[in-house]
Amino acid sequence: MKAAKRRLNKNGGRLDRFIWIASDAWCCRDFVVHGLEPVVEGTISVTPLHYPLGGFADYFRSLRPDFPSERNRLNPWFREFWERHFKCKLMIDESLDNMNADGSTTTSSTDSESESKESPEMAFCNQSLKLDVTEHQHYPHLQQSPSLHFVRDALYSFAMTLNQIHQKVCNGTPGLCDEMKELIINGEYMIEQLKKVQFRDEGGRLFRFQNNGDAPPRYTIVNFQRLSNGSYQWRPVGNYMINENDNKVRLRLEMELLKFKHDTHRFPKSFCSEPCSNGQAKLQLEGDTCCWLCTNCSQYQYLLDEFHCEECPLGTIPDVNKTKCHSVPTIYLSWTEWWTISAIIFAIAGMLATIGTWIVFFCYAETPIIKASGRELSNLHLSGIFLSFAVTFVILAKPTPLTCGLTRFFLGFCYTICYAAIMTKTNRISRIFTHRSCQRPKFTSPQSQLIITFLLISVQIMINILWFFHTPPDIKLVYSNREIAWLICSISDYPTYLISLIYPFILIGFCTVYAFKTRKCPEGFNEARYITFTNYTTCVVWFAFLPLYVMLSTTTPLRAITLSSLLSVSGAVQLCCLFVPKMYIALLKPEKNTRETVMCGGHRSMVFNMPAHHHHHHRHHHHHHHHNYHHRSNSHEMPKQRYSSIRASAVSTDGQIITALIPETIDTDKNNNNIDSNTNHNGNSIKNSSNSSMMMMANDQTSTTMINDVNCNGNENCNKQ
Repeated sequence: MKAAKRRLNKNGGRLDRFIWIASDAWCCRDFVVHGLEPVVEGTISVTPLHYPLGGFADYFRSLRPDFPSERNRLNPWFREFWERHFKCKLMIDESLDNMNADGSTTTSSTDSESESKESPEMAFCNQSLKLDVTEHQHYPHLQQSPSLHFVRDALYSFAMTLNQIHQKVCNGTPGLCDEMKELIINGEYMIEQLKKVQFRDEGGRLFRFQNNGDAPPRYTIVNFQRLSNGSYQWRPVGNYMINENDNKVRLRLEMELLKFKHDTHRFPKSFCSEPCSNGQAKLQLEGDTCCWLCTNCSQYQYLLDEFHCEECPLGTIPDVNKTKCHSVPTIYLSWTEWWTISAIIFAIAGMLATIGTWIVFFCYAETPIIKASGRELSNLHLSGIFLSFAVTFVILAKPTPLTCGLTRFFLGFCYTICYAAIMTKTNRISRIFTHRSCQRPKFTSPQSQLIITFLLISVQIMINILWFFHTPPDIKLVYSNREIAWLICSISDYPTYLISLIYPFILIGFCTVYAFKTRKCPEGFNEARYITFTNYTTCVVWFAFLPLYVMLSTTTPLRAITLSSLLSVSGAVQLCCLFVPKMYIALLKPEKNTRETVMCGGHRSMVFNMPAHHHHHHRHHHHHHHHNYHHRSNSHEMPKQRYSSIRASAVSTDGQIITALIPETIDTDKNNNNIDSNTNHNGNSIKNSSNSSMMMMANDQTSTTMINDVNCNGNENCNKQ
């Protein structure tokens, strides 16, 4: 009981943890289970099969203490039982041992005083008292002891054995004959005869000893049950005995009579500790090596052995039974997501728009507006814009070492192509219109411009190559949680991923400087506003999206979407700002696609119409030629004006340079808008002696030259008059 109590305390005091199987030592004894009824409820026990001994109750009720008239000296404890049962005191002088010869009784003062002290207020027993054990209020559960049945069987066995021996050896002689005494003293013959005894017991069942001398196994199976009124009782539910016909043991159990805790009729499972389920480890209790508690492994642990749980490595989770770990699914950006589809649609639209721009530039390649933009550099610029859109498919593809390397390479390479072309173009225009000498500036031919652009691009290529050697492209797994692994490029989770943008942003800065320097050149060559707006928009977009890109988790697809969107938006801005205005004039405003408009943009200009053979001037010619200068102005009439020391630089529509020295004084005719210029055919100076001689230097074979009136006056910038 004490061990069970300790076990109950360890298991939270659950009384239903144990079902007792008791022996006949404490079965059917109320004092054994008194106060522990809830603990031993449902106990199954056995007790030797017995039947009430007929006539014993009448005999027991007839017993009386040794009154002088009814002496009972066979049971020395009967007097004590009588006094306790009736709560009275027997008179001492009624004892047979204290009676005198004359019939009187004497008692010792010591005994009398002792009994008086034990029960000073107990009355003497009335001689009319009789036992009635079935109805007495002080002993409502007093029953016959089961041993009475077996005492009777034992006495019957000896008595019948002695009777059989007497009949065999004494030949009807009363009492013990000498032969019988010898056999009884020997004992062996007595035992052999005792094993052969058979008789019917009190219940009418055959009694006989087994071969080993034991009594027949006859047991009653009882169950300690809780009744509906809350009391407890031992109730027989079956028996175990030998069948008289075949001498085989039979178990009879009436299942409908069995009842365990919680009024259940099912047999309880017998275990010290129930086997642990899947994913549970055994936790042995201190001081108890036979039993255990089952503890659950955590969500990401597996069962290493029956006593230990082990954490699964990162990137794995336990299986359903938690017996081993398996890899978590690897996911990457899916092209079926709406944000991916949106980025792809935008990139495709940009690529188609770029191809459309190429087609327009090819079809209108010989028009002034396209020539003035620089066809070679424009084609290279469009290639960079096309790559800005196309790289979206690389960024959104499944991460591999190849796609990761291409993403790192093209991230800055697209910008480098675009802004290297813009920088080369603006640098060329700036050098042409700020060139003081009448000599042609160096490195202004289309071939030179392409070489310069490719040299600028090669710097970015070298940066990428060195970067790849230092940090080769690779892939890695990152985990948004223990159950999902995101496949990303190994360097994309660090800000160094944007290192390839450092050089392109330097080019953007130089482009902005040159755009500012060429802001006053002819509008056909002046893209300062568009370039500045493009650079400004690109910087705003990057500075807005860059913090978002850095702060976004590497486990979210929005980071790749953000990067691809940045490139596409930048490409779209360049396409709209630098190419759409030219396509607008070429397609929708052909009247503006003229040499005069390209050179002047609607402002006053002078156009020289010269034959091709006049491209080479004769300094000592004796004839005067009159050239008609067709003067155009936004105003209706222009007054006669004077120009002092004009040096004109002109750029032909195919990109070649012409420089000319214009006479110091030019008269404008108000009536016919013709400017008459008298030249000296004899090699002398022009009409005014202070006028400088006019010199035209044609560096190309273009028959038509567009010259914008430029008053340099020694300044570096070109100023519109």
